This record gives sequence, structure tokens and C-alpha cells, in this order.
Amino acid sequence: MAVRDGQIFIQDFAGGLNMKDSPQSVRPNEAVECTNYIFSRTGEALVRRGYTLYGDVGTNAPIQGIYRFYRADASYLLVVSGGKVFVDSAEKATGFDPAAPFSFATWDWKNVCFLANGADSLSVFNGSEVVSVADAPASPKHVAVYANRLWVAHADGDPTLLRWSELGDYEEWPATNFAAAAGPITGLVPGYGQLYIFTPNRVEVLVGTGGATTTEGIHTLLEGVGCVAPRTIATHAGVTFFLGHEGVWQFVGGQVRLVSRNIEPAVTNLTPLQRNSAVGAIYDGRYWLSLLSGNKREVYIYDIQHGWWTKFTGIDATAFAVFDGANDTILLLSGDSEGRLWNQDSGETDNGEIIQATWKSKIFLPVPDWNCQFRGIALRTNRTYGKIEVGWSIDHGRVSGVFTWDRTGSESLWGSLIWGVDFWSSFKSSRFTDSFPMKAVGESVQFTIRQTGRGSLHNLTCRLRPKRKVT
Repeated sequence: MAVRDGQIFIQDFAGGLNMKDSPQSVRPNEAVECTNYIFSRTGEALVRRGYTLYGDVGTNAPIQGIYRFYRADASYLLVVSGGKVFVDSAEKATGFDPAAPFSFATWDWKNVCFLANGADSLSVFNGSEVVSVADAPASPKHVAVYANRLWVAHADGDPTLLRWSELGDYEEWPATNFAAAAGPITGLVPGYGQLYIFTPNRVEVLVGTGGATTTEGIHTLLEGVGCVAPRTIATHAGVTFFLGHEGVWQFVGGQVRLVSRNIEPAVTNLTPLQRNSAVGAIYDGRYWLSLLSGNKREVYIYDIQHGWWTKFTGIDATAFAVFDGANDTILLLSGDSEGRLWNQDSGETDNGEIIQATWKSKIFLPVPDWNCQFRGIALRTNRTYGKIEVGWSIDHGRVSGVFTWDRTGSESLWGSLIWGVDFWSSFKSSRFTDSFPMKAVGESVQFTIRQTGRGSLHNLTCRLRPKRKVT
């Protein structure tokens, strides 16, 4: 952005959401409010893609876990809801605590996966049935496979306890195979040839691989940094994200970096219910974090490469699973509070509902100590349909108004089909212009863009002329 030759020019929108700084001090390409937009490499603001119904397990109860299990000969989708485990929509087991969220782990060469929830027995799915693991520690909350052993934590009634199986045998659990963490264990992450143990205030590491003579126990790796929301832990390509007291952390090879500074108000001082119900996943280069906000959910998205945040609304995500196997089409599934599964980042609408996006700018002070006559506005867009509104507010609402451009049904060329809108569109680049009324005079201005339907924003220009010095 530059204030020159009598104009405000928002050249790109790639700064993303900034909830921490004041509206006067955020960067020109950041938004103090931002919902349902993502940002391209070149700085365009694009309305996010929608979601479509993937399936319904019929419980009318929250999805407490989704897991894609890859065997050597097949792939399976495990879904937990209403105290039942479904495999590819068929009920395979029942009698589990309906309120307990699940964690999962796969032992590749044994072609089995494990299920744990902290309330019931450790279970295993072998490709045909879900059964309890014989002689396993009681009611583990976390499960992992590491160094050819099965590891469980928060078990036998002890939240600090780590237990592990015999080498290559998940049904043998020697009494000597245990260690204690410095606090309640909130997650296990195998990676970089290590097993990392997360607690609310520490990241610890197991020294050794479980052997009687080669394992020294648990040592503290990072003090003062930990995970407070177990299901927010997500790992992909050697990068792990998790929610701590201070916000969202990125963990790579023993090093951590706080990445949530710009959304700090949304991810700190959370209630126990918010922490326990928070879920996270890494998909298509972005970390998705679903949090309760009142009686609804908000999903915060972090772009790992470019560092921006945004917020998605209208998505009831109680669980996530990513399909990324060799024979899969890469996709992100979410589960909701009524037993349904949704294919995210799919289609042009939210199951038939048009997506509404909002971007609210900083408060601009074009010429300090001068009142300006705001004269004209121009918005450059691409591939848009539906209605776009640009609201303007001068001197904190003393004078305000809205410019509206409606492209619904305005295109008829062959191009891309827009779901839920009965026409074909070529999605041409467009430049919308309009003039401010004479009353649009003041020292500061703020813009709010509201967009209904898909499309992208390139830039925004506001022409102005200094009128008189503020006295």
C-alpha cells in the first residue's frame, strides 16, 4: 500500500488475518476481520472452496474420530461415533464411551491399526474385525508405533505413565517396560528417529528404543512449551503442529516456533472444554484448527509456506482425517456433531449453501492531520460471480456507506460450471468502479468487503484529495 498522488492502494491481500494489533497499526494488506478467504502466492484473496456430503453413519451423535487405515492389500475408513466403530460404513464394534475422542496408530508391517480413547480397552483392527488387545495396559488415551513396538500413554489410571510392548509383539507387555513423564501426557509423536512425549508444559523425548539395556527413560527436551489439546497434534512431512498455552506451535526436529501471534486472542485463555474439543489436521500445505466458539465452531487456517492465517465459518468439524495414500485422491474429511462426514475443499458451495466471505481492512489515515474528500473507488476482481459489497466507514463510522456490484447471472459464456447457480461463467477479470458521495469527508477510512459466491480479489484503489487541515 502507498498513499501517493491522492490515493490509497491495497496492492494485495496476502497478509491474512491479524486479530492482535489495533486496526490502526496492522499492515496494509492484513485484515482485522477475515472469514472464508484464502490467499494465493501472488496476493489474491480467493473465496474458499466448499464441502460436500461424504457419508452419514446414522448415529446423530458427534464424530469422535476418523482414520484412514492403509494395509498392504487395501484401504479402510474407520469412523467412531455414538460409542460405535464403523469401518467403510459397516458397524464393526460397539460399547465404547460415546463422549470419548479417539487416537489411532498403524503398525505397517503387521497390517493392523490401533484405537485408544482413555476410557475403554485398547483395540485393534486387523482388516476384518475390531477386538480388544489382550493384556494391554488399561484404558490408554494415546497410542503410537515406534521402533517396532506399540506404545501407549495416559494408561492404567496414571496420566503420566508411558508403557510399551515387547519387540514386535503388541500382545506382550513386560512389567518393566514403563517410564513416567513430568506431567500428564497429552500426545505421542514418533519422528526423526525419536519418540516425543508431549505434556501441557514440556516436550520430552524417550532416550532409547524400549530395550531393557538401551533405554534410559524420558528426558526433557523443551521446558515451558507443551500441548494442552491432544487432538490438535498433527504431523506431515516431518513438521508437527500443536496447540499450547501460548497458542499454536510448529515443531521440527526438536525446535519450536510460535506461529499464531496474529490470532492470539482466538487461541489463548481457552476453557477446558475448548481445549478438549479442539482438533487439528495438516492438508495441502495448511494447518486446520477447529475450535469451539460459543455453540458453534470456527476453523483457523495457517498457510505453512507463506505464514498467513484466515478463519473459516460454517464448518462444524469435530474430527479430521486426511487421505494421502498412494492409491488415494488427496482429500480432507471432517466429521460433525450429528454423525456426518464431509469432503472439505470440494465444490463451490457448502452443501448447496452459497459461501459468504468478509475482509475488513485496517483504518487508513491517508494524510495525517488533514480531512480528505474521498472521491472514487476501484476494485479489481477475477473469476467472480454473485454479489460484492465494499462498505466504507469514515472517522470510525461518523459517515459510512456501501458500494454494491452484483454479477449473479451476468455471464453466459462457456467456461466453468458454478454449483448452485444455473449458468456457465467464463470468470473474466473485472474492474468495478464507483464514486463516493460529497459527504465522504474525513481523516480516516476503513473498508469492509463482503463477497457472496466464488471468485478472487486482486486489489483496491481509493482516490482522494486533501481538503482541509484538522484543527
